[in-house]
Amino acid sequence: MNKEKVSVKLSTLLILYLVGFAVILSAVLIIFFSYQIKNAENSMLIEFGKTTSIHFAGDCTEALITSDYGVLNTVINEYVKLVDIDSISVTDRENRVVASSDQTLLGKVYPAEDPVDLYTDIGNTLHLIQPIKQENRVLGYLYFNLSKERMRASTRSVVRSWILFSLVIILIMVSIASIVVRWITSFSRDILQVTRKISRGDYSGKAKTGGFSEVEAIASAINTMEQDIEEREKALARTNAMLKSIMNSPSEISIWSVDRDYCYTFFNQTHKQAMKKVWGVDIELGKCILDYVHDKYDAKSYRGYVKKRYDDVLSGRNFNLVEKHLYPDGTPLYTASYSSPIYNEKKEIIGLTIFASDITKRKLAEEKIEQSLKEKEILLKEIHHRVKNNLQVVSSLLNLQLGQVQSSEDREAFTESINRINSIAMIHERLYSTQDLARIDIDAYLKDLFASIHTTFELGKPVKLVAHVGPVYLQIDQAVPLGLICNEVFTNSFKYAFTNTENPVIEVTMDKGDDGFYTLKIRDNGSGIGKPVDLEKNETLGIVLIEALANQLAGTSTITGEKEGTIFSLRFPVVRSI
Repeated sequence: MNKEKVSVKLSTLLILYLVGFAVILSAVLIIFFSYQIKNAENSMLIEFGKTTSIHFAGDCTEALITSDYGVLNTVINEYVKLVDIDSISVTDRENRVVASSDQTLLGKVYPAEDPVDLYTDIGNTLHLIQPIKQENRVLGYLYFNLSKERMRASTRSVVRSWILFSLVIILIMVSIASIVVRWITSFSRDILQVTRKISRGDYSGKAKTGGFSEVEAIASAINTMEQDIEEREKALARTNAMLKSIMNSPSEISIWSVDRDYCYTFFNQTHKQAMKKVWGVDIELGKCILDYVHDKYDAKSYRGYVKKRYDDVLSGRNFNLVEKHLYPDGTPLYTASYSSPIYNEKKEIIGLTIFASDITKRKLAEEKIEQSLKEKEILLKEIHHRVKNNLQVVSSLLNLQLGQVQSSEDREAFTESINRINSIAMIHERLYSTQDLARIDIDAYLKDLFASIHTTFELGKPVKLVAHVGPVYLQIDQAVPLGLICNEVFTNSFKYAFTNTENPVIEVTMDKGDDGFYTLKIRDNGSGIGKPVDLEKNETLGIVLIEALANQLAGTSTITGEKEGTIFSLRFPVVRSI
């Protein structure tokens, strides 16, 4: 129902109620006053008969006794002039008119029904009868006559006056009602116009105040509501603009949401364009997304896969995955998708939202980098392999030359050189034979280095290696100097320490300290050197080489001797100082 029509009907009803009330009130007043007038005239007539007629009757007594009717007529005419009455008649004991202000009534006989103190209605005339007595003897009767037509005319005149009065009252009340209704409905129309503007988003109108307290309160409440709605709508518009900008600005991010029936409730332009490019469809809000996807050459049973994935989210689980699609021309499309359920105010899942980022450029770059890394890895392994082979060639040449060397000192020098070359070659061998091309597992390397040196010395008894090396991995620029240092220390132990030792043992420990330094200790249980060695003043090739390599590692080294055994210590930072 139209609100304006309701207002008009209410106004009309109010006017009708007021007019009806005025009509009813006027009718009641007319009936009441008509009754009162009639009674008043009768009462007046009766009262006149009880007062004036008594004195008049006294005046008529002597005239009746003397039968002087002329005097009686004179008295009657004088009384008729004094009162508003049709006529006055005097009858004798037989109720015959002997004197009257109306000469036509002379001789008329009124009905003799003992008309003593009676108010009678005879024909078209009302009569007030007053007996004329002398010493309780009735001499005649005095009639005061009033015609009914005159009574009716008088009543009609009064009624007309009251009808006119009632109409004036009705007109006044209608006018007042109209003014009041207009006053009241003006606020209603004003409020109606304001609310209509609000419904259209126009907040320029304001409801007028100053009416009834209730209406004024309603108008004030509407103005406050309008201001609040306007502020909230502005905030909502800003939020919507921001959300729209966020959702549509990144061209690489597709955003869409569906309800529990898999029908679209939202999608941005990026998703619409992607669906057109991948599936060749124009999507619409309210349509089921499963109707747009189908099995293709690059996605077998893809529709069932999408449905299962959405069902998982609608049951409360999220998914985060990377997918690969192919455009019709075979161009790859990689997307990283994240989905989460949508909850209503009752914490019920009513749908899901999906954010899908186009990561094709990144994936292609990663694949390119990965391919490049594989190629470089192969190349680096080939380099390490060739370096190792070249070092093996040098070692083989030295071995060939060693066969022609007769001097024991020269043979020893050749052997030490061969071991040094092998220690470096073993590092390159490990680098190309393992997955990690940048770091060396020091524990495994030291064990292999020890085994290689052990084969070059014939002691007639085995030397046991006890290694306590933690998970230490060094890059090649630290592994090569460390390997050469260990080669020199192992060689010295094999050469000098175990001549008189029954069960020779070399113990190696290496770990990383909390201070960011590695500590390497090599201890043997041989004869010992008897006193500490001053590495800076010692000029033997092995010691000079150890000192130089320790400096290359930015570390410090010491060699201490005991009665049984020798201890070599090396301390260097985890990352070499530049």
